[in-house]
Amino acid sequence: SPAIGFIAFLESAGVLSPTQRELVIDRATAVGAAPIDLEDLKVIVLMVFWSLGEEPDALILDELFVAPEERVVH
Repeated sequence: SPAIGFIAFLESAGVLSPTQRELVIDRATAVGAAPIDLEDLKVIVLMVFWSLGEEPDALILDELFVAPEERVVH
């Protein structure tokens, strides 16, 4: 699923620690929708970061907020 792939991407990029990953998965399963929509998962990732008082770097914020078709390649 795209959501699982996105979590794996964030973890392999060193953005999500194992603890944060588990929090994201816990929150995603609490939503009750299966499979969870990728856009909903991105909101959950942001909520986990903010609940921990952390802010992801600019590249990850771009990944979380900007739709792929709206990205401008520099």
